[in-house]
Amino acid sequence: MQWLVYISEACVAPQSADAAQIYLTARKRNQELGLTGYLHREKGYFVQYVEGPPDGLDTLLKSLRRDWRHRHMQVYGRGPLKSRRFPNWDMAFTETPNASFSMWLGGTAGEPPCTQTLAEASSETVLAFFDSLRDAG
Repeated sequence: MQWLVYISEACVAPQSADAAQIYLTARKRNQELGLTGYLHREKGYFVQYVEGPPDGLDTLLKSLRRDWRHRHMQVYGRGPLKSRRFPNWDMAFTETPNASFSMWLGGTAGEPPCTQTLAEASSETVLAFFDSLRDAG
């Protein structure tokens, strides 16, 4: 079992039919490949954490690299995993304003949000953000 985190620039409008298709396609494909994970969209970027068998992650990466709905994909990290972080989620999905990475980093009501973006964050910070979303329900 392995984990993978990547970020990419979105090429489809938020809450569009193309954006919805990403989620629907990912859920189906992840079930077929034995993958679970979390996809978040914010400020023009997708960031995704995926976990499962190495062969499934390899297949997913090949597909993602050909997908026109995003570009400039960058893998943040990949490594071994003892147990799943998201065992019950074939694909969880959030986007701002429902969940905000910059607000999670330090912005509170009445204060400006943190200026760090998803594109600048470390894989550990992104994983902690996903953990907080999972724990919030």
